[in-house]
Amino acid sequence: MDLYFATTNSGKVSSLRRDLNEYGISVVPFEADLIEPRSEDVKEIAKAKIEQAYSLVGGRVIVIDGGFYI
Repeated sequence: MDLYFATTNSGKVSSLRRDLNEYGISVVPFEADLIEPRSEDVKEIAKAKIEQAYSLVGGRVIVIDGGFYI
């Protein structure tokens, strides 16, 4: 099974490939200019990004987003 990963970070791709390889999941990098909404809610940001990525790929796709809080 192919799983598209919307990122330009090759380190993240390598890490996910290493983790999912044993399950027969092939991680395919997918570069896209995703619009990141301005929000303090990382869930809202991740949801917006995954919806955009899914509309471009039309199938199994993941995104990663994180936040830094002080």
